[in-house]
Amino acid sequence: MRQLLHTSLIFLLFTLSAFSQDLQSLNQKVAELYQQGKFEEAIPFAEKVVKIQREQKSDNSQNLVTAIENLAQLKLTIYKSAMTELSSPDLKPEKARKIFEKLRENGKDTEEILREAINLADNNGKSVPEQLIGMKNNLAWILYKFFPNEANLPVGFDKIKKDQFDSLNKTRFYERINEAEKLYTDAMQKSESAFGNESDIFLSTSFNLAEFELSVSNFENAILQYEKCIGIVEKKYGKKSQDLVPPLESYTKALIATNQNDLALDAVSRIVQITGKSMKIPKNLLNVSLRSDKAFVTTNATTVQKGEQTNSDRVYMQRQSAIITSGLSGAGFGSASLSSSTYANNYYSNTQSVKILRIPVRVLIDENGKPVEIEGLIDNKDLKTLAENTVKEWTFRPIVINGQAKKLSGYVECLLLVEKFAN
Repeated sequence: MRQLLHTSLIFLLFTLSAFSQDLQSLNQKVAELYQQGKFEEAIPFAEKVVKIQREQKSDNSQNLVTAIENLAQLKLTIYKSAMTELSSPDLKPEKARKIFEKLRENGKDTEEILREAINLADNNGKSVPEQLIGMKNNLAWILYKFFPNEANLPVGFDKIKKDQFDSLNKTRFYERINEAEKLYTDAMQKSESAFGNESDIFLSTSFNLAEFELSVSNFENAILQYEKCIGIVEKKYGKKSQDLVPPLESYTKALIATNQNDLALDAVSRIVQITGKSMKIPKNLLNVSLRSDKAFVTTNATTVQKGEQTNSDRVYMQRQSAIITSGLSGAGFGSASLSSSTYANNYYSNTQSVKILRIPVRVLIDENGKPVEIEGLIDNKDLKTLAENTVKEWTFRPIVINGQAKKLSGYVECLLLVEKFAN
């Protein structure tokens, strides 16, 4: 899609023209470093700009909003870069923890900074519509791509704590998902009202919403949204426009997942005609976990089930040792929750005694929502068998498109609870 949600760093250059040479200099430095890809080096300068704006007590000024958004944009860019690094097949284990810490820190900061900027913009009678829409798009994105820690979320091997963890984790996840959906919907309404439903900013938001729906397994909504995007782009820019490629690519993935292969082949043919490059039907599977009510249910690994009492005793001793070492006590210590960029992407274990293994399992689901083909995508035979047997008990929300039930293919993540100290 056309990148017409403005770049805040460039936008800031114009809004600060009335201020001091020092402020101009700082802002110019931020823009230069950003353009050079030196995002972390730009952060201190961006923070100084925000500090100066605050000291001028311009809490509701457009300049402060833009300065804060500028800082958020840098943090968001670093977050996305860390996500790319973590998904690299060449990632070294010793480097993963540092990258994850960077991911977690910048995800948390981005969310907090964007919330402040949006709140100021909403209360600022001079706010720029494009800017507010862009910030809501970005906040929605981070809400479903980042899952912050909850220090005192209970985690354990016993059924009570495990059920509590599953329930609370699911609740927290959907709180963020629901807020993200509201932000996208509000951004679409604002962009349509201010610029019309064929505007580029409306198209960008519409595409972002489609990507969100695809990420959370709402394939019916995603397909409809992609079709709307494609139709508007065709009408505005023509059927050979390069702007058709991104929605067509994602549309193809959704069609394959819902076993509409003829339509998927047509979409691929269109991409080939537009780009002039050969292309095969994508074979990568989409995560369909969220079609099932078992998506957040953790299962004790076999080693846990066999030695549960022994494990519990060892975990208790380890926790006490960790509490003494840390100098914390009681609720102040807590056990950490899972942390993730989003449910369908990466989970990271931060508990003191246990960790979650995310076992990918390929599935083919029939028109009634029953898995008819199951294959654990892992070499470990014991974990593979346990994951496959677990997923056999899952049921899924059936896919119905244009009144017709469809099969669904993809993969799910089976969450196995294991002793952290055992590995």
